[in-house]
Amino acid sequence: MVAPKYKAIQYDNRQEIIDAFNECHKLRPNKKSVLFLIKLWNEFHDSTAMTLKSFNTCSDCRRALKNFFKYVIDEWKTQS
Repeated sequence: MVAPKYKAIQYDNRQEIIDAFNECHKLRPNKKSVLFLIKLWNEFHDSTAMTLKSFNTCSDCRRALKNFFKYVIDEWKTQS
């Protein structure tokens, strides 16, 4: 079984993830960007644990999503 972070690091459309990640740090993030990251999170983790409702109501869920993609973006920077 491949770890979710390695699946995410191999993802091709990096700029789209970076743009959506930056959008999530705004006070009122774009719903499409958040849903995109949630969809990828669920795809990489082979589950449907994360939803928009959990993102909006659970600070631990928000933190987990942001930390996951922060790690992935940092890994991309070290590979370049």
